[in-house]
Amino acid sequence: MAYDGNGTFNRLYNWVTDKSNAIDITASKMDAEENGYAAGLTLAVTRDGQGKMAADWLPATDATYNLGIGGTRWKNLLLSGAITANGGKDATPDSGSWSATLSGPWASGSNPSGTLNWSRQGTQVTIFALISITQTASIAGQTISISGLPAPIQPSGGVRVPVCAQLSDNGISVLGFAEINGSAFLVTPAVVSGTRLAIGTFTNSGTAGIVNGFSVTYSL
Repeated sequence: MAYDGNGTFNRLYNWVTDKSNAIDITASKMDAEENGYAAGLTLAVTRDGQGKMAADWLPATDATYNLGIGGTRWKNLLLSGAITANGGKDATPDSGSWSATLSGPWASGSNPSGTLNWSRQGTQVTIFALISITQTASIAGQTISISGLPAPIQPSGGVRVPVCAQLSDNGISVLGFAEINGSAFLVTPAVVSGTRLAIGTFTNSGTAGIVNGFSVTYSL
């Protein structure tokens, strides 16, 4: 037996004890002992990377051990899939862009499209675009919908946050919200609801849309 379930190496024989008791060292005993060594070494993770892990790397107690020494031991830590503390989200700093089509208060058949950019630091995502899109149309009850949100920046649940943008509703500048759910999000005017601002829709017929770009920041 090489390793037990706790990773302890167990010898089968003690040659000094056998000598003291006049017990012969036999080929079968040597084979059994050395097979144990071989089995133990086969399970070892080697420093040069030849012997790689074949199962999850789990500490004996959660949140008690460090991985390297801060800023010195690990050049890169490549993550694919999950970091438990972030609800299963990859927290590697990242960025990208995608081509999106905006649907909303535009004339029929003239939905604009453009490139939207995103960056992610930990679980915080920022989407930004230098676009200025307005249209004179019948817009009552409408919102602006943006599709194609890339998978790495899709929140695990719906989020609703203020959007940093100048929205125009019938030529009047209004505050806005972003409501993000899955692969799409809405950009909507803010309306007064009691003593608070809430998500609304464009209310009038006239010039409406996004003026001088927008950005939105939220947590995954």
